[in-house]
Amino acid sequence: MKTALHPTQLIVGNSNQTYFHALTHLQNFFCTQQNANKQNCFCAECRKLKSHQHHSVVWIEPEKEYVVDNIKVIFEKTKFSLDKDEQFFFVLSKVQTLNPTCANRMLKILEEPPAGYNFILLTNNENMVLPTIRSRCTVHTISQQTESITTNPILSFFCSPEKLNNPLELEKTIREQNPTNTQSTELVFELVKHFQKKIVACYQQNIDASYYEKALESLKNILKKPPQSGSSNSFWKYVSVVFPRI
Repeated sequence: MKTALHPTQLIVGNSNQTYFHALTHLQNFFCTQQNANKQNCFCAECRKLKSHQHHSVVWIEPEKEYVVDNIKVIFEKTKFSLDKDEQFFFVLSKVQTLNPTCANRMLKILEEPPAGYNFILLTNNENMVLPTIRSRCTVHTISQQTESITTNPILSFFCSPEKLNNPLELEKTIREQNPTNTQSTELVFELVKHFQKKIVACYQQNIDASYYEKALESLKNILKKPPQSGSSNSFWKYVSVVFPRI
């Protein structure tokens, strides 16, 4: 078992960057493939991490700002002692929305986490995180990077949703591209990154992000049931059916 880093970390960057920084950190810890490219690794552990179904990780993602119910799972879980060398992670997104009530309840556990428990806190604005929370964390700031979505033709149907009204063209494109199961899963992750960036841009410009939020939620649900052997074509047809329309 790898040794965890500082048990309480605050990751600062846009939502796309912080999410994938946290995911990569967890993959570095749990991945069974040494020296693997973590972004393209789909070992059993990495698949569970990417679909938020890993038994040793809880992701907490409030819809708006935090309420006490969001953090109950932390106190329920940490009542139990872990086995020697066992590690458990809580990943909390948008911690700038922690209100004082929630923050005060968490102060002691963040300062002295029970043995084996780790916290990864994500924010797009360090200055909006309560000082009492920041002071208990090791802070990592991710430099801004420009990322563009892959040019795979299949993704154009989802980045320009009006194209989904042409299912025959989509079916033709899927046949031509014929992605493998692994490639299909990677493409869905590209879509996740794309829509996360769209949401951030909407927030920054004070524009309605509800469609992009629905799209992102749909993709996260899709990732819980990745394509099975020999089923990538039917997988993409399913994605096109459940994907929200404007």
